Amino acid sequence: MQKKSENGLTLIEVLTSITIFSIVTVGLFAVFPRAYMFTKENQTKTVAVNLARGALHYMEKQDYELLKGYVLTLNTKPGILDNTSICKQIFPIQLSEQTFQLSLFTDETSCGKILAPTINNVLYNNKNIQIFLMPQKWGEDQIQSVMQHLKSVHPNTTFTSIQKQLTASNPQKLGNTDALRIFVYVDLQEKDTKEGVLLEGSIAHEAIR
Repeated sequence: MQKKSENGLTLIEVLTSITIFSIVTVGLFAVFPRAYMFTKENQTKTVAVNLARGALHYMEKQDYELLKGYVLTLNTKPGILDNTSICKQIFPIQLSEQTFQLSLFTDETSCGKILAPTINNVLYNNKNIQIFLMPQKWGEDQIQSVMQHLKSVHPNTTFTSIQKQLTASNPQKLGNTDALRIFVYVDLQEKDTKEGVLLEGSIAHEAIR
């Protein structure tokens, strides 16, 4: 009578297979959270860029004479727009060598949606969006004023490239005295250490738009 062959896996082979499977599984589980975080960061950055572009587009459509007159009264300091109260606030504005008490924005509702937008049911505020109006002749002093403001609003952020970007934006590149330089900084994750998005543009006189 012949004996049947009972070939199978030994205990060591089973344990080895389980160990290899566990290592592969743990590796896969480690990849998924990183991929999710990477995707989420990209989505947040995309939203920030779109908000900054929207703010730039909105500001470029505003009255040049009003904004220029407002900047002239600041004595070479940057104009900082980062609160919805600015939408209805009255400022001293220099027009035709006279100073008037005027509002910068004619539409308070539209201004409020730019400075405090709601995206995906999340309301962002003055900690997330800052708009800087630069005088026509600006340099290191104005850059430091912008950086001090950003650091006061975002004390946890490590600013490494924003200051370099501001420094690289030489006012002489405009080649146009009838324009104001504008910077929009958007940071939707104000509690982390990562920088937000800084976009730049210009507000030109209506005659040359």
